[in-house]
This record gives sequence, C-alpha cells and structure tokens, in this order.
Amino acid sequence: MAMFDYKNHTSEASAELLMTTHKLAAYASLSGAMGIGPSREIVQGFTDQFPDGAYPSEIDTGLPAGWRELSPAELGLPESALDAAGHYTIDSPVTGTLPTGPQAKLLGEFNEQGQLTRVSLTFTGTNSPVDIIDYLQLNAGTIAPNFEPLLVALKNYSQANGLEANDVLITGYSLGGGMANIMARFREELADGFFAEANYIGHASPLIYDDPEVVYNYGYENDAVHRVAGSSDSLLEALQEQGPLLSHPDTSYQSSTDNIVLFNDMYASPLWPLPTFSLLNIPVSWYAHVDGLITNAIQRIADSPFYEYTDRESAVIVSNLSSLSRSTVWVEDKQTSSSNHFGQPAFLIGSEHADKIRGGESSDYIYAGGGDDLIRLSSGADRVDGGSGINTLRLKGNGTDWDIHQLSDGTLFFNSKQELGLKQVENVSYVEFEGLTSATGSSLINQRYSVGEEKLVDERFSPFRLFKRDLDYREHVEGDTDDNELSGAVVFGGAGNDTLTALEGGSLLHGGEGDDTLMGGLGNDQLYGGEGNDTLIVRGGNDVLYGGIGDDLFVFDEGYRGSAVIKDFNQHAGDQDWLVLASGLFEDQADLLGSARQIGNDVVISRDELQITVEHIGIAELNENSLLLA
Repeated sequence: MAMFDYKNHTSEASAELLMTTHKLAAYASLSGAMGIGPSREIVQGFTDQFPDGAYPSEIDTGLPAGWRELSPAELGLPESALDAAGHYTIDSPVTGTLPTGPQAKLLGEFNEQGQLTRVSLTFTGTNSPVDIIDYLQLNAGTIAPNFEPLLVALKNYSQANGLEANDVLITGYSLGGGMANIMARFREELADGFFAEANYIGHASPLIYDDPEVVYNYGYENDAVHRVAGSSDSLLEALQEQGPLLSHPDTSYQSSTDNIVLFNDMYASPLWPLPTFSLLNIPVSWYAHVDGLITNAIQRIADSPFYEYTDRESAVIVSNLSSLSRSTVWVEDKQTSSSNHFGQPAFLIGSEHADKIRGGESSDYIYAGGGDDLIRLSSGADRVDGGSGINTLRLKGNGTDWDIHQLSDGTLFFNSKQELGLKQVENVSYVEFEGLTSATGSSLINQRYSVGEEKLVDERFSPFRLFKRDLDYREHVEGDTDDNELSGAVVFGGAGNDTLTALEGGSLLHGGEGDDTLMGGLGNDQLYGGEGNDTLIVRGGNDVLYGGIGDDLFVFDEGYRGSAVIKDFNQHAGDQDWLVLASGLFEDQADLLGSARQIGNDVVISRDELQITVEHIGIAELNENSLLLA
C-alpha cells in the first residue's frame, strides 16, 4: 500500500488525486488574495523571473489541464454569489458576510469532447486577516450549514451532467483544508447526503477529521500549520495540547501524513527551529507552509522508483533547496526537535538539479532525480537510484573494505567488510571511497573510481597507471524474473518468489523483490530479504539478518546454535514482522521472555549456546510479535 493510497482507488489514481487537488487548492488560495483579483497572476509573474534552477522545481500556479472555473450561470446561482475577487462566498458564523471571509472556487474538469468529467469544491486558504478569525470555530465546525447553498448548486449541476459523488473532489489548502475536513465530518447531513462518497483531500490542514476511509490529509512535518488544531472538539482543547510557547505537538493521525519533510533552506539551517517549532514562530515554522503551495514535491514522491514501497507513515525527506544552498547542504533525515523519526529507515528524494543526499544509520531508499548528484551512504541495507545525470556514490572506508558485484542488468551491490551493510545501487557513474576522514566528517583521502563493465576503474592520477588499483567485480549467482531455486556463496534473487540456500561455509543471500525464502546454513551468513514478505530461516552460525520492506518471518530452526543479529525488525513503516522459534528452543512464551533482556535499545535473548539480538525494539513489542512453534 503506497503512501498516497486512498479509498479503493488504485495507487496511480490516488497519486493523481493528490497532485490534482494540490494544484486546485494552490490556485484557489493564490487567486484574489487580500481582495486583489490578479494576485495569482502577480505571484506567477514574479516567480517566472527566477533564474533557472533558483527554485528546485518549476512553479506553475495555474489550473491542471482540462479544468476551469464554473460560472454562477452554469450553477444556477446569482452573480452576487461571487465576490469582487472572483470567489464564491460563504457566510461565516463569526464575521458574517465581511469581505474576504470564507471563500471557495467551484471548478469543473472537461474532456476533449467538452464533456464534464469531474467537479471540485475547493475551499480557499487564509488569504486575508479576516480569515484568521474563523479559526475560532474551526474545531467545532459551526460553519458547516453555511456550505449548503454552494453544495446544493454543485449537486444539481453534477447530477444534470451525469456525475456521481465519487466524481467530486472536496479540497483546500491551509484553512481551506480545514474546511474540507469539516465538510468530510458533516458529509452525510449536507445536501441530502449527496457528497457522502465524494473524495476529500486536505492539504496543510490545521484541522484533522481522523477517518482514513473518508479523508486524506497531506502536509509536511516541518509545517507548523499542518495538524496544529488536531482532531479536538474545540480550539481551547487544541491549544491545551500544544507545548510551551504553543510548540507543535507533532501528533500522528490515521488520516494524515505525519513524517514527510520538505527539506528547504530554512529547515537546512543549523539553528532550526529556534526558538521553537511553533505557530507563533511565523518566519521559521511557517516556511514550509508557504513553500508547500508551489512545490512539486508530491509529484516527485509519486515518480520515485521506490514509491510502491512507501507507507502513509514512512519518513520521506524531499529536497526543496534553492540554488543558494544546494551545493553545500546535505539533504538528510536530520535530528531535530520537530521530528521523531531520526535514525529510522527513510526515503530521500532529490530534485531535478545537483543535490547532495546523505543516508542515515538505518536502511534508506534514495532517489536522486535529475542533475549530477552526490549520494553518501552510511550503515544499513540501503538502496539507491541515482536517476538521470552523472551521479557519484560515496562510501565509507577504502575500496578494499568492500566486495563489489555487478548484475547482468548493471545493478551494483557493495557488501561491507566493516559491518556497514549491503548497498544496492543503480544509475551512478562514479564511486568514491572516503578513506580517512577529519573530525568534521570530510574525506581526507578521496579514492575515486568510474563504473566500468568489468570493474571499478581507478580515476586517481598515476603516471602510466603504475599505482592504480582497479576493483574487480566478484563472482555471484543471480536469478531472473521467474521463481528461482538458487544456491551459492553469494546469491542475488530476482523479481520472482525465490528460494535461496546458503552453503555450509557461510553465504550472502539477497532475495530482491518478491516473497522469498532464504535458508541459512551452519556458517556465518548474511541474509537480506529485500522487498516482499520474506522468510529468513536461520540454522546456525553468527548471522546478520535484514528482512527488508514487507511482513517478514525470522525463523530459528530447532537445534539452532549461534549468535544472530536482526537489524530491522518492524523498522520499516507498515511492516509486521514475526520472530518464530522452533519447538525445543524454549519451553513456552514465559520461558522465552525470561531469557530476554533489554540492553539499551535492543533486546537480547540468550540461552546456553544461543543468542539472538533484536535491534531497536522493546521487550513488550517483541512479546507481541514472537511465536513459539509447537
């Protein structure tokens, strides 16, 4: 289930909904701001003057192709339903009919034959000081009955054109996103319930109606507006949940994205988020809120080759640096008080320009996008796609600290001899090994190699190549798209549901995609499940185990003796891993728990010649996800 999946829509259709509603919401919020009719055109004209690459993506504030505004005449409404700036007005329970109060756009999508295919009620965001007053009633939702005139008109227009509720998009940005959540809450009562099955997508919404079967709330973790009012019944309750100086509570909800970071210039600052990540800290904490209106981050997430592996709760870091910062700042999942997922697996996504992207200590998925990128990896079972451009991969240590394999499709695998994990890499032209590093982490001896057909070619200057040390690719066994049964010292499965068997002297097994079975031997094995619901069977030896993304089984055979380390148990968002122990290893669950100790962030299970270390987990969680076979 990819992170944008919504209702019963396909992943592709869900992503399209997110991208389309974002453009509709941005259009509505930028149009007629402060009562100035051409405000959106002014913003567009200003951004069009930016030098190429100054902003990380093209800025287009217009409507998506095929969409246009619906006139009062088409909807059977009086011309007075529109204000001077071209918005449909909604009476406020607080300010009444005060100009620039609650507003919306009614929009339609038409195909090439001119037939109506979808409609949208797009609520306008906070585009004047008058709107701020309406935050007082946001949690209570008292404005809901005042939507009725527009809803009845849109219902009649939709039915007259053969549309149903699932052809309707209800959306908005910021305050508009909050209105969309209010609409979702009262959907069965308004307009005779016609909009009960409509599509509700809130963007950067302060208010959360927490029903993922009804509404999808998209926003950025580093946006102080997103989720700030939460799902409380009143504004007072919402304020009581804030920290000192109204610092953001960073509460997770089922219907919202809670861990997407828009990595912009403000977030990159070493001072972020001083003095505090709060709604009151407008220049700092609102930066992503404004940036979020014009970025194409949603599209870049959906376009990532790793998108299918994401989950709604995945940590996703999207590069949105300007040209002023891009060449000097590392895009990474940084440790900060506004985030709670530092050190967990993350998806890092670059721009169409030259980015510097740095993975963390866990198993990351990195898609660099366009441009000539520099990608630096640390520990974990990382997977990298450099995208287009001339990209460089940077690894710790020396070239001789890694065993390198190249598959028939050009994919590179780097297996660390220094316990840094296995790296799966595509679309890089150069590989650098840092060698010695300074106290600040800068490389003192940069060993640079180009990716050749048979080896990594040493690019360091040396007269007549006398001192060059090319790195040959190592031998291995690899699968294809079928369900393969393979065995060897180094085995890489393909896209099928493979069965890989280790040699008795110890093997490196990588399942790849598919639901694979990896059978360890009595030697010291390295088992990597890859993507899919994999089964890792451990028989003996000192083994290192990575299940990868998916619901994996870590099965310890009867008579197991050795010391195994499970590196990523339930670490990927949405995973449900299980520790399965054969009968005879422990008498019962109580015996198992009695042999388990919490040591730091890990659980160590030890008995006689058996030791199993499960990293980054507590005993209570392990108890819920462990099973003794009869």
